[in-house]
Amino acid sequence: MRLVQTLTTTPKGMSEPYIKAQLQLFQCSIKMARRFHPITLYTDERGANELGHLVDEVKFLEKNTENYLWCEPKFEAFKREEGEYIHMDGDVFLAEPLILPNEYDVLYDFNDGEIGDFYYKNNIQIFDEWGIKEVFPHWNTNWTGAHNVGLISFKNPEHMKMYIDTFYIIKEFYFRKSRETQNRLMLPELIMEQLSLKLLAIGEGWNSISLNNMNSYIHMYSNRKLQWGFMELIENMNKTLV
Repeated sequence: MRLVQTLTTTPKGMSEPYIKAQLQLFQCSIKMARRFHPITLYTDERGANELGHLVDEVKFLEKNTENYLWCEPKFEAFKREEGEYIHMDGDVFLAEPLILPNEYDVLYDFNDGEIGDFYYKNNIQIFDEWGIKEVFPHWNTNWTGAHNVGLISFKNPEHMKMYIDTFYIIKEFYFRKSRETQNRLMLPELIMEQLSLKLLAIGEGWNSISLNNMNSYIHMYSNRKLQWGFMELIENMNKTLV
């Protein structure tokens, strides 16, 4: 199974120390994963210069949409890639080759429930007040978690296209409403890419399967990965991994 990873080193509002940490995390993630799977990396010039020699293939991001978001490289790759692959974030670290189920519509990392509630609750309320159901009929405020997409793969390209289209519909809706109301939310991307997937899977009756129950890896999502103890471990692993 081929892996695709995506990284922009120019996300809006991100500091230079954060970008350097991202590059260190990606380096370790790639070094661990390439023992088991070929890797295609979508990135920009800086990412290619620092990580390109570690992967099988580098493709350059176009970044050709307005209000380009930190999660958007993933969707750019979805639009451009063909064939079977899994998209894996740069803070996922594989201990073994990925094992996939025989039958599925969409694979995702894990159901972000109790932990995710902290990040989602306020945004769900505001998106609902803005009337998001008019553009996203599967919208539902009944919180049962979101599909974390640290790992994500689709069996059917039509399902992937529906997910991509939904992301951009919600993105356009968000920026239009935030301009009208002068209300900018914290991490609205989580609604666009993770909650939308959960609601699509439920609404469309997709067979969505979590990968973390059948695989050996760690996903240091959110700000957990930036803890000094963990970043020190990453630095040491980067020195020893080939």
